[in-house]
Amino acid sequence: MTIETIRLAGTPAERGEHLGRARADAVARWLTGWLGSIARCGIAKPKSHVARMLGGTAYLQAIQVHAPDLLEQVEGIARGAALPAELILAGQLMDEEWEYRRTELGQPRPGKCTSFAIRDGGVTWIGQNMDLDPFTHGHQLVMELDAFSGQPAARIFTVGGMVGLMGANAAGVAVCVNALPDLPGRPDGVPVAFVIRKLLQHRSAKGAIAWLAQIPHATPQHYLIADSSAIRSIEVTPSGLNASAAVDADLVLHTNHPLAIDTPPVSPRYRSNSVARLQALTGHLVGGAVTVERLIAALASRDDPANPICRWIGDDTPPRTATTSFTTGAMICQLSERAFPRTWFSAGPPSDQSFTAFEL
Repeated sequence: MTIETIRLAGTPAERGEHLGRARADAVARWLTGWLGSIARCGIAKPKSHVARMLGGTAYLQAIQVHAPDLLEQVEGIARGAALPAELILAGQLMDEEWEYRRTELGQPRPGKCTSFAIRDGGVTWIGQNMDLDPFTHGHQLVMELDAFSGQPAARIFTVGGMVGLMGANAAGVAVCVNALPDLPGRPDGVPVAFVIRKLLQHRSAKGAIAWLAQIPHATPQHYLIADSSAIRSIEVTPSGLNASAAVDADLVLHTNHPLAIDTPPVSPRYRSNSVARLQALTGHLVGGAVTVERLIAALASRDDPANPICRWIGDDTPPRTATTSFTTGAMICQLSERAFPRTWFSAGPPSDQSFTAFEL
């Protein structure tokens, strides 16, 4: 399946309005699917639930301070799609809703995402599987952002009306993420989708890391940030940033358990799943020459059927006490000082979906 794309130019508000108008029905279906996924986890009134989340946290205030341009885009999406701005904002907060559900209702957060970065012969390769709820299938989208006000052009993978999930920019900076459900969050931090987009406004991994260190973080995350000359692997906690690999590392592999912090698992099940995926990824990517085909094979692998890197709908078995996981999409990015960045995205599990190439 060829992934859907939309080109966005102009101010943040103009970008949002264009996306909202062009994809009004799709954005509405995405919100309905997201609220439905919350209801399936036993929450009778999802809209009231997310309204309580917004009212009981300071996520909005953190966005206003640290990512006001992206808030303008979110408000533009709402205007363009003729949908409530509060609901479009809440829809950006998938990770934060999992965190809120864990702290308020005692439900575990799901383990999600498998990422890698490799330096090989003067080229940096970075990528990941983005694992979300199965409702996201059919809502995958690549936003082709034009340069604006000193910010480089970018290609951003997302779903529905979200501002971003992973991507790369024309300056040669790429960003991947992994949730860290064993670590605590904070109710006054910047939500992860906004952090990803702000990181991709920078022209170097060094500059992106400097900005990352200055902000409070809503949910614990592993940020894998790379450019043509460096890989940075950072685990974020309320107390700050923790490097999970040496600054000059040539290989970083990560799933959903902390590597820089020794902490007991909140859920043994999710820790064992994360460890198994990391072991499988290590078997695929340690040693040998790097090719796109080899990276695709790693992201598409299902060596351990109980803990696959590539997740299909139906892999999680009942009872459903938390959001189930599905490989909504995958990214592979090639960063080199000698060529423009090249990125490949799949709309769904890379085991059965082709990749679409984008050059920046």
